[in-house]
Parts: sequence; C-alpha cells; structure tokens
Amino acid sequence: MIYFKSPIFFNMLSLKEEYNALAKENAGNDAALISINAEYRYVLARRKWSVEQQVAEALAFAVTLDHVTVELIGNWVWVSGETWTHAKVLKANGFKFAPKKKMWTYAGVKTAGRGASMFAIRFKYGSRTVKETAYLA
Repeated sequence: MIYFKSPIFFNMLSLKEEYNALAKENAGNDAALISINAEYRYVLARRKWSVEQQVAEALAFAVTLDHVTVELIGNWVWVSGETWTHAKVLKANGFKFAPKKKMWTYAGVKTAGRGASMFAIRFKYGSRTVKETAYLA
C-alpha cells in the first residue's frame, strides 16, 4: 500500500507532517507502521533538501510567531523573547532549546562547538536580525 500520496513534498516539514498524521492514524497496526516507516525513509532518501532551503523554511516559520526576536547567525536560526508560549510548535518544527542561552535554535549545519557566548557566535558567523520585538518599558 502506498501511504505518501503526494509525489512531491515541497519541504521537509510537509513530509514530517504527513508522516506524523499517518503514524497517528495507524497507531497499533504494526504492519502498517513498518510500511509507513520504510516508505518515509525511501521518500526522504530520494529527496535532497539543501541546508539553505531548510534554514529558509525554519526562518519563514519563526517570523510568524508573536512577541519574539528572530536572528539568522550563520546557518542557524535563533529565536528569543517570549518563547514559552510557542515552545510546543517550535519543538514540532525542529527547533531545540538552548538552556544556557535561554533561546531556541534551528541548526542548519550541526557543529561540535559548545559553550560559546552569543557574542562570540555572532562575531564568528555574522548576525542578522530578521524580526525584532519591541519591548515596552
């Protein structure tokens, strides 16, 4: 049986959403879940998403959130501000919480570096604020 009906997934997020919906529909049906997983891996392997496309999708999503500041630093998207109200959707869209920085991040390219300050990261990779929230005093 073919589960992924759309021949073209425009982005990785739409493929993940389809996968999650199919997994929920077929919960408890082991044979169907095995087929869904195999087909998902097949579609994922056939379609190559570039880092730039993934970062652009994450950036497009992040700027839709209210009361947050969105920064593009290198190939990473950083989200700060009143993020606690958006925690579930950020996590669902591939963002990870960086507790020391108190910011959410989407890593376009994984790195081994840990513990650098935001100042050092901005200095090393360059920073561009895409959306800034004005805070009232």
